[in-house]
Amino acid sequence: MSHLNILIVEGNIRKDSEFFIKAAGASAADNLKNLILKIEPSAIAEIINPDHDDETTNALKDMGKYNGIVFTGGAMRLNDMTDVIKKHINFASNCFEYNKKILAICWGLQVCSTVAGGKVSPAKNGAHIGIASNVKVNSEGQKNLIYRNKKTNFSTPAFNFDEVFEMPEGATLLASDDVNRVMGVYFKSRDSEIWGIQYHPDYEY
Repeated sequence: MSHLNILIVEGNIRKDSEFFIKAAGASAADNLKNLILKIEPSAIAEIINPDHDDETTNALKDMGKYNGIVFTGGAMRLNDMTDVIKKHINFASNCFEYNKKILAICWGLQVCSTVAGGKVSPAKNGAHIGIASNVKVNSEGQKNLIYRNKKTNFSTPAFNFDEVFEMPEGATLLASDDVNRVMGVYFKSRDSEIWGIQYHPDYEY
C-alpha cells in the first residue's frame, strides 16, 4: 500500500511565521505536519510557501504524486491584495486544475473561496480571537464526510478578522456560528473538491 502524500501550503510570510513559532513552537505548516504525522505516522507531508516561486513551480510539476493538499491559516488580510497574496491566489488556482481533494483552513478557506468566485470581507459581527463557541453543523453538514459522525455543536480554536461573506457558486454551507455564517463549506471548482473551515482543528488548546 502506498503512503499518503500530502502537500501543505504555508499561509504566512516569514515575519508572521517567526511570530507564530515564538508563540506555538512551530510554524503553521510545521504544526499541521506534526498533526498529520500524529494521525497517520506513515504519511509523507511536504511543505511549500507560495511566496517562493521555485517551490510552487516544483510542486506543480510533481502535482501527480500528492493525494491531497492542505492550505493553512495565515495572518494576511486578503483584501490588502499584495503581490504575495496574489501569489497565494495564483497557486491555489493552479492547484484546482489537478483533480485534488483540498482542505482549506481559515486563511486557506478565504484564498480558495476567492479563486472559486466567492468574496471575502472584514467580518461584520466581529472577530474570533482564540475560541469560536457554539459552531453549529447544519443538516447538509451532517451528511458531509467532514462532519459525519461528529458533534453537531462544538467549540474550537479560531482566530480571524475576515470572513467569506459570499460563497462560490454551487457551494454548500455546512456549519455556522454567531460570528461567521461560513464556518464550514464544501464546493467543487474545476477538477477539485474543496472543504473549507473558518477555524483551527490544527491548533491545540
